[in-house]
Amino acid sequence: MIRIIFKGLDESVLAKEAVLNHLESAQLRFPELERHKVDVTLSMDRSQGDLGPDLFKVKLAVSGKKYKGLTFEKSAMSLYSALSEVSNHMLERLPR
Repeated sequence: MIRIIFKGLDESVLAKEAVLNHLESAQLRFPELERHKVDVTLSMDRSQGDLGPDLFKVKLAVSGKKYKGLTFEKSAMSLYSALSEVSNHMLERLPR
């Protein structure tokens, strides 16, 4: 089961599709992920005043029988960059 949570962001169909595409490729490599609960939180930290850029965060939490309590979190200037970094980190860590 995949749950996508938006915090500090408007819900976006494009963002949901990007998350599902990244998770779909992970499920092709690790089919047992389909039987796990996956929560993806997409958020944005606004800079104080206009002093700096906004920072997007993606947090991915996997819980289930085989992969228990795995959490991956990355931040970037772009939501899609953060999502890609989280996805790559997850794909590196799952085989271990």
